[in-house]
Amino acid sequence: MMHKIHHSASILQVLCAILLAGCARAANATPTPIPTHTSAAADRPAQVQLLTPAPTSTPITTATPIYIPQPPPLISPPPASTMTDVLTTSLADERRANGDSYTRNIYERPYTAEDMDYIDYLDIGRVISIGISGEWVFVSIPLAGVPPAGNQAYYAVELDLNIDGRGDWLFYAPSPDSSEWAQEGLMILIDSNVDVGGISPSAPDEPSSQADGFDARVFNQGEGLDPDAAWVRRDPENPATIQFAFKHGLIANDRRFLWRVIASGSEIDPHMFELNDHFSLEEAGSPLLTSPHYPIKAVALIDSSCRWSYGFTPLGTEPGICGGSN
Repeated sequence: MMHKIHHSASILQVLCAILLAGCARAANATPTPIPTHTSAAADRPAQVQLLTPAPTSTPITTATPIYIPQPPPLISPPPASTMTDVLTTSLADERRANGDSYTRNIYERPYTAEDMDYIDYLDIGRVISIGISGEWVFVSIPLAGVPPAGNQAYYAVELDLNIDGRGDWLFYAPSPDSSEWAQEGLMILIDSNVDVGGISPSAPDEPSSQADGFDARVFNQGEGLDPDAAWVRRDPENPATIQFAFKHGLIANDRRFLWRVIASGSEIDPHMFELNDHFSLEEAGSPLLTSPHYPIKAVALIDSSCRWSYGFTPLGTEPGICGGSN
């Protein structure tokens, strides 16, 4: 019995010695510091690089659209409205003209000033026409002669939408050199403050510094809200005919209006409409041999038609109307 107790005591002594030794080592050991985490990147090994994840799809790039002009059809429609103009060819040798009415803003002056030299490509032919096909309005201006290349000839179409004798829209361009539809030099203007024609449309008024004619440009050689709004060319079947084409939507698809055309030997000044409001008859001169103001002076190298109707029968009292008295 004593032997068993002695053996148990020995075991306890050994265990106590082991425990005491471990406790001593623990007491004398230097504590291991707890790491402080400043960022997730700081925990990574130095050789690991932070990589941006690869895109899961190819980025979409936006290409700049290519502008492709959309000119009118090559073939113009049959005319829906026509009017006649005086042709001066037969009177050229006599250096005079008939049909000029300065007081009604109708000019028959395809002559130079003073010398009265005749210019055939400024003499508007007998039958002028306008027609509408789909979204396009076509105007054809026949001339007595073919405009030479590089000349200073300009042609215009004037529209009076509210039929009051005042032009509302003006389309003009230098003589085109090709039978292909083009836009070089082509301008469109409107009268934003309703002063074309002054106090009395078509009739002469006292010159006014306040009147500015067609004052707002809405199209300039392809620049505007619609780059394809208007075009000009020589008629492919007759190089002595100038053709304009413009989108009907420009004038809100209006189907009742007055219209006229103009040929000029110098650049058309949209602010000078109408000419008889800016020059007196004495200053302008006259192509009529019976006039005391013969020959032509300040207002030369110009031919214009009277006004005619599209889409309605005129009363004959509209200012500047063909065959009218006012």
